[in-house]
Amino acid sequence: MPALEIGDTVFEDWYGASGYQGSSLDNGGAAAFVYGAPIRDWRKLDLPNAKIDLYMNGAYIKSGYGRAAMGNPLTSLTWMANWLRERGRGLHAGEFVSTGTCTGHFFAAPGDQLDVDFGEIGKVSVVYE
Repeated sequence: MPALEIGDTVFEDWYGASGYQGSSLDNGGAAAFVYGAPIRDWRKLDLPNAKIDLYMNGAYIKSGYGRAAMGNPLTSLTWMANWLRERGRGLHAGEFVSTGTCTGHFFAAPGDQLDVDFGEIGKVSVVYE
């Protein structure tokens, strides 16, 4: 399913104050996870070449591709499933796995509307509050 991760941080300057390790120091920097409708026939999709377009307040910001997630979002998902298995855990029905950013980080302010168009995969929209 298409999804959008909303990051947040306790650091005023996430990169400068903590270096790139800030995510580890800040509980992954996760604030929210917004997801769209499930894709029933996802196997027919070319996930590595799926284009993702990011818009803020109606203006185009940037694009990315599914291959930014370890070459293929399914590779990222497999890595996570194996990582959990090696630790005696597993994935369970109904759990979500974010396969990683395909557009890179983008900073938004409260009140901004983000619209992400995943083409035939679907769309996700949210107002950041």
